[in-house]
Amino acid sequence: MGHTDEQFCWDQVLRIHPVYKVTHFFVPRKISGSTLGLYALFSALEETVSYYTDESVPMAKLAWWRQELLGTQSSKSQHPIVRQLNQCRANWLQFEENIAGLLDTTVERLNDNLPPDLNSLKALCERVGRYSTLLELGLSGELNTVDSELRAINTLNGLVQLIRESSRGHTTAFWWVPLSLLARHHVTRSELNSSRKIDNGKALLADLPSIYQDWCDKETQQDETGATERRANKYQRHCRIHAAFHLRQLRESSVKYPNELNKLFSQVRVGDVWFAWRSARAIVT
Repeated sequence: MGHTDEQFCWDQVLRIHPVYKVTHFFVPRKISGSTLGLYALFSALEETVSYYTDESVPMAKLAWWRQELLGTQSSKSQHPIVRQLNQCRANWLQFEENIAGLLDTTVERLNDNLPPDLNSLKALCERVGRYSTLLELGLSGELNTVDSELRAINTLNGLVQLIRESSRGHTTAFWWVPLSLLARHHVTRSELNSSRKIDNGKALLADLPSIYQDWCDKETQQDETGATERRANKYQRHCRIHAAFHLRQLRESSVKYPNELNKLFSQVRVGDVWFAWRSARAIVT
């Protein structure tokens, strides 16, 4: 374990999560190595389901990851990402349970279980984002109650991840868009990336931020905690800052054509350090 492992993880992370180059400054030093490994794992799994022509290939890769992370010999793994994760594994709450959930939801995305309506899409997004959030929070050694704010972060992370995966234009891009939303904009999934109905696709993307906000409003109304102010410890701060970037990306994707999305998710801007700092200042600690 050394610089080679760390560099491998950085190379993997920045292919999918370039803003981590900025947000990682807010990760406590104690868990920085494992957090890097965690985001490298998220990146590797996302690549697995984004680039393929034969479904058996990513399924085999996911089975390999499951064995490498959860098998009886996982502590002796020679893979750089797993070695990074093992730095804090002994104190990592619910590691095996949440890794299994992360892998299960990744397999689910390969099965293309098409959501028929917006409620089904919300449930899908929450599942996709849930385990990455829980894994990151589990590094702190404590897991807080899953309230409306955390569910909103899960749903946001999941929605942006689905958009980001589709931005790469693979054959099953936008499989997650529900039939009701396609009907509203008079477009099919296969037409979202086509020039023939590009304006319909742009209008559909423009709907997503308001749909997400509606989900958040409903979650807040149903929250039984009665909390008006939620505090974040230093371990939770990075998770929320990263979510702030996702919210910005969601809003910016709403003014893009579908074929313009890849550039949005593949770059870091000069002002991102300032954005991260402002986001950190807004978090109550």
